[in-house]
Amino acid sequence: MNDGRNALLLDPKKHSLIISDATNPKTFDSWTLYTQEFYELVKERLEPGGVFSQWVLIPLPGDSIKILLNTFRSVFPHTSLWCIYGSSQCMMLATPERLEIDYQEFSARLGPVLESSGLAEYGVGDVDKFLSFLLLGEDELEQALAGFTTINTDDLPHAQFRVRADEEGVRASLDLLENQAFVSRYLTNLGDDRDRLQRTQDAYRSIGRRLHLGFLLNNRTEFLEALGVAAAAGMPGDQNVKSALNYDSKKKDYFLQRVSEHPDDPNARNSLGYIYWMDGDTQRAIEQLEQSVALRPQFANAHANLARAYTDAGMYDQAAEKWLEVKEINSARDVLSMVSQELKIIHQLRKLRYHPDSSSYWTAAGEAYLERGEVVKAADATRVGATLSEGDSEIYVRLAGMYENLEFVADALATYRTLAELLPQDERIQRKVEEFEILSRDGVARQRWLNSNEIVLASKEVPTGHPDSCSRAAREWSDYPFEGSIERENLRRAAALYEESIVAKPDDLHAYADAARIREILGEIGEAASLWRRAQQRAPESRIAESNSRRLDLLDRMKKENWVGEKRGQALMEIATLYRLNGEIEAAAESLRRAVEELPDHSPAWVNLGASYIDAGMYPEAVAALQRALELQPPGEEARAIQARLEELRRYQGSRQVGDER
Repeated sequence: MNDGRNALLLDPKKHSLIISDATNPKTFDSWTLYTQEFYELVKERLEPGGVFSQWVLIPLPGDSIKILLNTFRSVFPHTSLWCIYGSSQCMMLATPERLEIDYQEFSARLGPVLESSGLAEYGVGDVDKFLSFLLLGEDELEQALAGFTTINTDDLPHAQFRVRADEEGVRASLDLLENQAFVSRYLTNLGDDRDRLQRTQDAYRSIGRRLHLGFLLNNRTEFLEALGVAAAAGMPGDQNVKSALNYDSKKKDYFLQRVSEHPDDPNARNSLGYIYWMDGDTQRAIEQLEQSVALRPQFANAHANLARAYTDAGMYDQAAEKWLEVKEINSARDVLSMVSQELKIIHQLRKLRYHPDSSSYWTAAGEAYLERGEVVKAADATRVGATLSEGDSEIYVRLAGMYENLEFVADALATYRTLAELLPQDERIQRKVEEFEILSRDGVARQRWLNSNEIVLASKEVPTGHPDSCSRAAREWSDYPFEGSIERENLRRAAALYEESIVAKPDDLHAYADAARIREILGEIGEAASLWRRAQQRAPESRIAESNSRRLDLLDRMKKENWVGEKRGQALMEIATLYRLNGEIEAAAESLRRAVEELPDHSPAWVNLGASYIDAGMYPEAVAALQRALELQPPGEEARAIQARLEELRRYQGSRQVGDER
């Protein structure tokens, strides 16, 4: 047992393989294994044809990763970088010659090892997957480090002086990813596997890029895109994707054991329910999640997971109710945004039950998925909408853009060819067809195109035009524990900071809006209304400011003056109209339900309630409300309009009986 560097220094023995697996190069004295002098010592101790590999991680502070790579290749010119995508784990590999792998021989030797090693559950199940971990070959490393000259030495270990994680370190790692290699460039003797391997590696490369981005940018949307890409490529069980999204087999085994030993643990049941849901086992997911929320009724995360499981099970009414519970439990900024997105999806899915051949509803569903960040689901829904549209070029243009974003070359090409038929005079479309025809057959061109898609890192230092207090307010409004909800004190501090921003920048309308939203959450209706009025004075053309100031004024007066009966009912009807203008469909319906309690014999209130139900895709409820309106409406034009709407709804029965919702 000895220090690795000392062992090499004192023992002249040469080796065919040397592996350095030290701890983090920025901690303690591990930096001594990442200097030029150490690498020169390693090179002296390698036999001719010997190989050296060294563990390294990303991201490192500042430009440390580039310093280490540049130092490594200053001694070992034939360097490649291999990374487990979606993680920090990487390996620098030095080979005696340029990296060149005989695919058939490599498969024959490594395949049996992988099969017997149990590595599949860790994401390394076969040779193709193993090869996909190549991030940078020799050529790509040369491009990534072009013009970079800093070297780590014993006397001046630059990387050692960078110890704090920072944005620059993430940017340096993203720079490497922008030069991501195609492993096929370094393979020989592919035989009959060439086409299959090209398709497989293209898919793995797209999955890996997204997992790297998700990890480096802490962006779950990238993980979801990777999940969609894997499913589209016939790899739905990819363990790296499952690990990134926290539902891999190891976690499942752990939480199964945990629930068995601690059946009253709401966290364990929530985690197990989430895993079942992600695996597509909605029934088991619902069972676990319902028990989780029963054990801890204020567990917003478990309620949200249960709502998602209800949606996937087609239980849309239960899902919508659950999302409204989430909103009540936790009014943090990101939670409110999430609830709004999820309800939009539920509205469209409800409607598609009755309009399965509606291009507009499929397209709207695609837009709702896109807002949630699920680009693959968005593309799938939009593709159906485009097919049903009978040649709506706008939908096809939108679809082509989604496929480009997903780097689905074949799908983008097919879509642009359809557009070329629809718009034969559009030169831009013709150029797109030509571009993607080249990309579909030329691997080198495809690599250049993929690597030309610059990765944008949103910098905290980039001026936003908003006062600093706005950023602080947003952080306060987003600060809550995983198991609980945001504290009212956080909300008060956030509102005060937004109001401070208004003083600093009186024309910053979003500060008025956010402060007003928080004041309304806190029940401070008069203060919220005042903020909206001030926003309206600054921007008289703002429909949102006008509708919200009016809505809150009505709510404030209705409460303070204790309106009842017809006056209260009429006010609730107007409030519902203002909610609908803002797209708050559930709130509009709730206001109208309260209105018909005050005005049970008022046909227009029932008509409006039916319209709100139609907006939400709740056709059985809409039929009931409109039927009641028709009973109350005297014969005449209005009655005929209600009757026509009822007949229209009933025509949508098809294979599903309106009034027979699950």
